[in-house]
This record gives sequence, structure tokens and C-alpha cells, in this order.
Amino acid sequence: MSGASSRRKGYVAEAKVVRWLRDHGWPYCERRPAGASGTDILGCLPFVIEVKDRANVTEAVRLGLEQAVAECAHPDLPVAIVKRRGHTNPADWYAVMRVEDWNRLARHWDMCTCGAAT
Repeated sequence: MSGASSRRKGYVAEAKVVRWLRDHGWPYCERRPAGASGTDILGCLPFVIEVKDRANVTEAVRLGLEQAVAECAHPDLPVAIVKRRGHTNPADWYAVMRVEDWNRLARHWDMCTCGAAT
């Protein structure tokens, strides 16, 4: 795949993720401007989001997490959103994070909900 078509594919995937996130409670979410350094998706704190659309899902997860972790400042949470082959709706894609970060998120959620009325 040429550089231009690869960038186009990435742009389309990022735009779909931004649209989906905005429609599902993240109104300040936006794409990082083309050519700017940093994470792919802005405005979704505490998450640092990298979006990947590659044929090799394992490579996409590895690369996405590496980039998200590199851009992440504590206490933010790095996440790779990876397109699933054959699925156009980002709701069906993978959101992948390291177990260490998942544990921080889960423990925070548990502390916020512990003792809440049911």
C-alpha cells in the first residue's frame, strides 16, 4: 500500500472513531491535526487513543499500544482502538490496553461505585 493510501485509510478510521465517540458521550473528541505530533484522538481524557487499521491485527495492537504508551503521561490511560476486519462500525472494533492500565481503571471504578445504592 502506498504512503498516500495508507494515510487515507488511517484518516478514515480515525474519523469514524471520532464520530462514534462524539455520538456516545465524548463531545470534545477530535482528530489530531494532520502533521501534528501526538496521539491520534484528542479530547477523551483520561484516555490517550491511537487508532489502527491494518490487515495484521496483532501488529496493529502492538504498534498502537506502543505509540499510545509513548504519548501517555501519568495518570492518563493508553488505549489502542483497532479496526476488526469485516467490521465498519467502531462499536465492533477492539479497544486494547495493558493489564496494568486496565487494573488502574477497574480499581478507580470500584472505588467510585463501592457503597453506591443499588
